[in-house]
Amino acid sequence: MTTFIDDDRGYLTWIAQHPGGFVLNTARKPAPEYLFLHRATCPHISGTPAKGQFWTKELIKHCAEHRAELRGFARVECGGEAHDCEICQP
Repeated sequence: MTTFIDDDRGYLTWIAQHPGGFVLNTARKPAPEYLFLHRATCPHISGTPAKGQFWTKELIKHCAEHRAELRGFARVECGGEAHDCEICQP
């Protein structure tokens, strides 16, 4: 798993290089109430940010090749279950 904080360039490079990968979107301080799982190709987490100029400033991106790794991280490290994005349905 790779985590991106204040590193939009690194994050955008990762999703471009891992189109079959997955991204867990969390708050700056990960909490059980905000854990969203996306495919790396999801329009909600790529392209131009919908809420501002940055992808990895207010929210953190945890990226992995396998969704199970991110689901486990959400459970163990954040104390909650990852919610699947309704658009990309990971």
